[in-house]
Amino acid sequence: MSRLPILAIAVVVCCGCRDAITPSPSSIVADVAAGPSGYEVVDLGSFGGISTLGAGLNDRGQVAGSASVPSGADHAFVWQDGVLQDLGFLDGTIAAEAEAINARGQIAGSMIESCGEFACNQVVRLFLWDSGSLRQLDPPDGPGHGGTQVVRLTDAGDLVAEVDYSPSATRGVVWRAGVPQDLGGFSPTQIRTFPNAMNARGQVVGASTVDRPEGGVHLHPFLWENGRLQDLGVPFERPCRGDPTVNCASARALGINARGEVLGVAVNSAGLSRALVWQDAAVRELDVYPDRTILPIAINDRGQVAGTAVFPAVAFLWDHGVVQELGSLGEGDTQISALGDAGEVVGWSLTASGERHAFVWQDGQMTDLGPGVADGRGSQAQVINHRGDVLGFALDSQFHTHAILWRKVGG
Repeated sequence: MSRLPILAIAVVVCCGCRDAITPSPSSIVADVAAGPSGYEVVDLGSFGGISTLGAGLNDRGQVAGSASVPSGADHAFVWQDGVLQDLGFLDGTIAAEAEAINARGQIAGSMIESCGEFACNQVVRLFLWDSGSLRQLDPPDGPGHGGTQVVRLTDAGDLVAEVDYSPSATRGVVWRAGVPQDLGGFSPTQIRTFPNAMNARGQVVGASTVDRPEGGVHLHPFLWENGRLQDLGVPFERPCRGDPTVNCASARALGINARGEVLGVAVNSAGLSRALVWQDAAVRELDVYPDRTILPIAINDRGQVAGTAVFPAVAFLWDHGVVQELGSLGEGDTQISALGDAGEVVGWSLTASGERHAFVWQDGQMTDLGPGVADGRGSQAQVINHRGDVLGFALDSQFHTHAILWRKVGG
């Protein structure tokens, strides 16, 4: 989830404030309604504000996310069995965002420190919530700023975060068994390392800056494992302006599955973004839509890849050389949010009437999950668990945001 909404809220709340916001009621009961065939629609409720957003869903049906209170500040929550529970605050913080949840129900996220006399200092502290206990996570170089966020929390309780020390640096930090470790970087002058994913084996992937001969930087994809940061390299060529013998092509690693297959993207010599998969030190370009820009979204444990080809836009699932186009709910745009391990794809698609609806696609069939709320303005699916439950959000007629769980029934 983006840090921008929570920062904007914090600035509004902090004008003239000095104390932490009083927490909202500890629990709110959700609404449940009939939904499309095979699903019931659960509105997770709110803390009285205009926005509730989920960030993660586990196989127990627990949801972690953030909801605003009437004053405008975000509070982190866990939702379970119809009840929305406020996680509370670390001392001295005034807004919270839950960003990840694992199978054990542990939740990780970030909180903004309270205000000074005139304005917020926007220091962001990371936290881990476990069975009602809230603990601060301290990076080796201290708390970061506005871009600081949790990237992934594994079922073992390990996590990786991006810590923003703008304008000087961005660091990737991994906690294993509660001990933080900086991922390092490729630049000897200014480290900017951006972790994007971590698997259950503790392998972390992302991108880190490399210095250019003429000044400035470009990105190289990395794999971090057991304290070692490995440059995965870029298979395309783009000569540096300052030294044509040096390759200045950029690439990023976006995801990694349980088998260690790494999904990434790079721009080729024709200026097209192309999807890449690295495995065992070898890299291959995805054999899909060769003359078009490809925006890869996710890779699952089967090695399937979901993404979008653009100009014109086509959402697709790649399965070891076989490409299936997802289609749409009405011959309009389709955008992918996530890919499940059984090959399910979720996101949003335009209906024939031009409405944006959440969908689930599997085995060639796209299911319209509907608007999510009565008189809704649109909906989007964000993530799917192994049961087939789908987490997303919907906008109501007043453009207030509702966290929605499309819960699988029967079968």
